[in-house]
Amino acid sequence: MKTSQRTPTIIDVAHHAGVSVATVSRVINDANSVNADSRKSVVEAIRKLGYERNRSKYRPTGVDMLPILMPDIINPYFNQIAQGVQDAAEDKNLFPVIINITADPDHQRKIVNSLKKQSLNGMVICSADLVAEEWTAFCDETDIPLVLMHAHVDHLRIASILVDFETAASRVTQHLLDLKHSRFAYVAPNPESEHSRMRLRGIEGTLAKQELKIRNEHIVFTSPSEEGTFQAVNHLLGQSKSEPPTALIVYNDFLATGALHALRTLGLRVPEDISVASFDDIPMAAHSNPPLTTVDVPKYRMGKLAVQLMMQLRENYPPASGMIMLDAPIIMRQSTGPAPDK
Repeated sequence: MKTSQRTPTIIDVAHHAGVSVATVSRVINDANSVNADSRKSVVEAIRKLGYERNRSKYRPTGVDMLPILMPDIINPYFNQIAQGVQDAAEDKNLFPVIINITADPDHQRKIVNSLKKQSLNGMVICSADLVAEEWTAFCDETDIPLVLMHAHVDHLRIASILVDFETAASRVTQHLLDLKHSRFAYVAPNPESEHSRMRLRGIEGTLAKQELKIRNEHIVFTSPSEEGTFQAVNHLLGQSKSEPPTALIVYNDFLATGALHALRTLGLRVPEDISVASFDDIPMAAHSNPPLTTVDVPKYRMGKLAVQLMMQLRENYPPASGMIMLDAPIIMRQSTGPAPDK
């Protein structure tokens, strides 16, 4: 007999059984790490409350909506991930739906909270600013499985796909060091972003091995737009006329287009006066002027992998580690060259 008119949640089960929400989740997912007494209490609470998982609403013969949450639908990086999801979902009765959550954390929370009320059997989050505790609470309350990209959350209903940006940034830095560069600059959005910090750690760690250091004034954080990067690079070089950087590393290709525009406006040649490198290898990177040296992030593969992990989560077979780390090699093009003599 149900204790209330509303649909019982996993939190209600945990409260009734006198255990944590995580313990209930482990019992539901048939994990072996729950002792017999706790398991018995959870099973009894589920029976008494009439708790049913969202997964029970899944109909294998029907078409099932799969939301793809992305912060910027204009950025081709996320579109290529979505294409991978779309292609992998075609033969699995999944209907991917793109939701633009923007770069505003409050707006992201509003959308995620509204999705709690929907009958969903999974979501793919390309990138978001919500902290681990928020994703954990979401899964504990709804039991909706999540595939997170660029973030790792330790939960039985969450799988994570990460890219080793620190190693990738180290490779970019070493490439520029091999070209005899010694004065570096780094431009990125959001200094609080772990993605920004990973890149910076890779740059600084590689420079330190050569007893070099990137100057504080050559580390610039700006808004996540081409215009923001354009203004940031103008300001950076305007403040560094005596010893300007000869190598500029930009957070991603999308922002690097703004950097290239700024350098042309200042009358600087790429790569003769300054080399530019970035990350992602979106289609425009190979066709910019000059073509960008960049890190090849496996975006399409990430999308296909997200569907594979989602199907495992829906069948209660989460990946053993809950996290997959992908490598990202560097692609060398014409935007990087030997350091100028002067």
